Amino acid sequence: MMMQGHSHVGFALASGITVNSFFGFMFQPSSQQLTVVFHPMGTPWSYPFIVAALHGHVFLDVPTFIHKLSFYLMLIYCARLPDQIERRPPGEPRPGHRGFTHSCCLVFLLIMGISTIFVVGTTWLVTRHIIVNKFFPEEFWCLAFGLLVGIISHIVADSLTTQKVRMLWPDKEYIGIGAFSNRTPGEYIVLWGYIFLTGALVALGVLGF
Repeated sequence: MMMQGHSHVGFALASGITVNSFFGFMFQPSSQQLTVVFHPMGTPWSYPFIVAALHGHVFLDVPTFIHKLSFYLMLIYCARLPDQIERRPPGEPRPGHRGFTHSCCLVFLLIMGISTIFVVGTTWLVTRHIIVNKFFPEEFWCLAFGLLVGIISHIVADSLTTQKVRMLWPDKEYIGIGAFSNRTPGEYIVLWGYIFLTGALVALGVLGF
């Protein structure tokens, strides 16, 4: 039995805010090259910042807004992607649930694929002396991070359930904490507890979007 979709989306959003805030603290704008790759969403927008912007006291940077919007939209879309990949039309073979799509192998392949696309694309532009606005590589990494955080948060959330996940696929052993069963009060207590805790920290200005 699968975890409910809205739980995955909520957990992914909370994870996205946590990761965005962490990288915002680790990679300050002073380190521009690292910032473009590891934290393209820019400085996290806390609740007090957003309130000040709505009242006209702070100017919202449009490119940064687009980056953040892209990141979270991709995050929401990919929050249920591992389960959606497993689905097959009737009569076709179906892989074991929570196997490859819920493994470190998939995450590793995605990281390698994303890095390869970026390096090959950057090299192609350099060899042809094409200069692009920094907005585009930042947007690329925003979408890439949204994809990765969405899938990783899904794997982490499922590893908390009693069914666990085959994290080291193709190894058949299921790995996880096994704190609760799917579609039971435990799912809401653990996952939504984390979601509401994240929301409280955003309201206090500790975390940001």
